[in-house]
Amino acid sequence: MTAGNASDAAIAPALLAALGPFRRLVADRGYDSNAIRQLIAERGAEAVIPPSSSRVRQIPYDPIAYRQRNLVERLWCRLKDWRRIATRYDKLARNYLASVYLAAILIYWINGVRTLEHRSFRLNRLSPPSWPGLSRPSMDPRDKPEDAG
Repeated sequence: MTAGNASDAAIAPALLAALGPFRRLVADRGYDSNAIRQLIAERGAEAVIPPSSSRVRQIPYDPIAYRQRNLVERLWCRLKDWRRIATRYDKLARNYLASVYLAAILIYWINGVRTLEHRSFRLNRLSPPSWPGLSRPSMDPRDKPEDAG
């Protein structure tokens, strides 16, 4: 966690050193520097960082993979709906991180339950598939088998 007026790119080497193994690192234009790209390449990963407009030679990147960054951005936007997280009330970084964890779990749980309920509603309204050679019994109580006697 950095101070509000500090650049995140300044502590990127420490973050990369603490990070576990990864194949691809997706970041925004603020992390577009040769030093950061070199650190990522040394770890054997792909840097998905759009080049800044001030670069003379534009570096290609995967725009489809870069779109996945939107998921993380939306999570942080949701987290900032929680006043305690948006304003960093906690003095200790561990307490702040615990608040972020709890809020993220609740956001995931609320969105996950809503998504599952929506999916089950849709699935219940769908008719079962028709398989060739397999007939489905009628649900009408008036339709009784002939030998039911």
